Amino acid sequence: MAPPPAAGVAFEPGLSALHPNAATPTGGFPNMSITVTRDWLNRRHRTLHMTIRDIDCATFDVAQTIELFQRWKVSLFSFFAGGYITTYPTNLPWQRMAPGLNGRDLCGEIIDAARKAGIITFPMIDLGEIPLEVAERNPDWVGRKADGSFYMKTDGIATACPLGGYIRECSIELLRELTGRYEIDGIKWGGASYGGVPGVCHCEHCRQRFAQDTGGSLPDKRSPEYEEWRYGILRETVRYLAEAVHQCAPIPVMGNLVWRLGRGQEVDDLCRSQDFVQVEVQTRTWNIQDDDSPASWDRFSTPIETTRYVSNLTRRPPWVVASTFLAWPWRRVAVPHAEQKLYLAQIAANGGSPMANLTTGSPLQHPDPRSFSAIEELYNFMADHAGVYDGDVSAARVAIVYDADSAALARRQNRLERGFLIEIQGAEDALDRAHIPYDLIPSAGLATADSRRYACLVLPAAEALSDEACAAVERLAACGVGVVALGAPATRDAAGSLRPSPLLALLGAGTIGDPQPFLRSSPHLGPSQAYLKHDGRHPIVAGIECPLIAVAGYWHPVTPKAGMAIPVRRGAAFRLFPEGLSRADQPDPDEPMALVRDEPTVRTVYYPFQWGYALSRVSHPDNDLLLTNAVQWAARDDVAAQLKGLSDVRLSLRATPGRLHCHLVNTTGRRRYLTEFAPVSDFTVRLACAKPPRAVRQASSGAALPFDWSSGWAAIHVPRLVDYDVLSLELA
Repeated sequence: MAPPPAAGVAFEPGLSALHPNAATPTGGFPNMSITVTRDWLNRRHRTLHMTIRDIDCATFDVAQTIELFQRWKVSLFSFFAGGYITTYPTNLPWQRMAPGLNGRDLCGEIIDAARKAGIITFPMIDLGEIPLEVAERNPDWVGRKADGSFYMKTDGIATACPLGGYIRECSIELLRELTGRYEIDGIKWGGASYGGVPGVCHCEHCRQRFAQDTGGSLPDKRSPEYEEWRYGILRETVRYLAEAVHQCAPIPVMGNLVWRLGRGQEVDDLCRSQDFVQVEVQTRTWNIQDDDSPASWDRFSTPIETTRYVSNLTRRPPWVVASTFLAWPWRRVAVPHAEQKLYLAQIAANGGSPMANLTTGSPLQHPDPRSFSAIEELYNFMADHAGVYDGDVSAARVAIVYDADSAALARRQNRLERGFLIEIQGAEDALDRAHIPYDLIPSAGLATADSRRYACLVLPAAEALSDEACAAVERLAACGVGVVALGAPATRDAAGSLRPSPLLALLGAGTIGDPQPFLRSSPHLGPSQAYLKHDGRHPIVAGIECPLIAVAGYWHPVTPKAGMAIPVRRGAAFRLFPEGLSRADQPDPDEPMALVRDEPTVRTVYYPFQWGYALSRVSHPDNDLLLTNAVQWAARDDVAAQLKGLSDVRLSLRATPGRLHCHLVNTTGRRRYLTEFAPVSDFTVRLACAKPPRAVRQASSGAALPFDWSSGWAAIHVPRLVDYDVLSLELA
């Protein structure tokens, strides 16, 4: 049975952990007494979301749907309940009751059947869209254009303003009706409930509030000042709706965040406002409403990136939602089985609760059920091995630092992709290919970070890193945490102005100059080629057999401090054509391209160039090795896991009390969409453990796997990996 609310157990909303060791709750709501059971709050769930359309209501078979969810071993799901689609006989005149209901209480039927089956339900409310007839009766609820006309979501649906009465006052009325009528486990707000129009909202609420907050008038077009103000309204609305739920009932609230790393407003404080956080990784392709633009794809590892980052913002596992359909814009055709399973498995392997978005009512009403077998396989696997997931934490010893100020600066300068994301995602991909487990953490968490938690920090493109974060990096480095930095860290303030970098001394540089291009084309030489050259002796260039490394992008002149090792330098650029004259005419300039500091307690590696951009242009294993070797060396080989070859097997390391769990997701041979698995066989995974483990088991087979232990490493032979599996070590 799904647990009903029980008295005597305090519930603390809004907990956050910007770093895995941060234990101090932030957020929370004063003067509130909230009591619900805790046992399911912190578990990793197997979740679904059902979009119930108005045409689905008449034929929705609740009993068979819940029976199907039981077979899939779903532990929690959300579904449309109120707002522009209302699935119960409401008494509120402004709600649009689904035409197919005909007096049926579909919402109540679903809640009752799920409770009897032991499945937790979160009815969802979406107040971002207003039926046009309601909007015309209440025009002050609607977002307005400069000419006074409504912002329209589509035919017959207007867009709500977050300051209007539809989102503010009506939300309370709706919550009281739902919580007074049903025994509800929790409430979910649809992402549109936070309001927002595609341009500037010129409604009277926004005119007055903008003048009150800024002293100015609304701009004609979105400006940085307006965006900052608008984001403040978003934060306020998210918190308002969370508090509204808590005022109406002692139940948790979950908000849906549509967010992609670096590409919009940050989710840190939004996560702290919620009891549960849902974040989307729905998008696979970007083809919305356009028959002329070229297709583009989201990275296959987007679920890894999103889950790892968001899981560091909340103590409870985030719900990470992926579509079962071809997003976007095709809602009726399913993602193939192989891609769907591995997309969701990457969430499960990295600390999240996977959520599959069912877009067309009950699964029984879907025209294309081909992805459902993937959900059933993965969720049954997770249920059968719940001890692997519940209460687990990351055991990674490396952290990539994501700096929101640097991302914002790159967005303002129109170089987010080329100047920022290409660096941070290049680091993610290189570490994934090298099977070095890592966390993705916000720079805001560095100030409270425990120096024992990580062996190495990676700072990619952190140009606007704050003084507080720089001081935290210095503190951690002094305690023995290795640092690998790329580009020009902390050389600009949040506004983009140049400043002396407080990190240069730590990284072994005295001064840093303006960026210079590696590939210097000229009317005299034409296209050119450029290389780094290395000494072949230092560990950061181990395995790079050629003394030259192809390079592109920009580099910074730096002045090394005394005592720095310089194993990588810049070679001379020279002409590409004609090939008979393709030679260096000038001596190598030998500027430092790697500064290495090696002291008893401090190890740093600094690459003063666009390493990620060079990697994207060259795509050569030698460029990968520059980073992964540096991380391994700076961490003093304390990287927690080792696996030779099989670069498309994604490895994640998690821990529960007394056990270490190595998650393996096999994306070998992936071609979007992935339509089949390419099993790999007979390989060895090496995991760090101080003593020989008592046993090692493979989750899929239940078999005890053979292993050897030596010098703090267990070498485990894996006979076969098909798609997703977990190796669990019982520690001595």
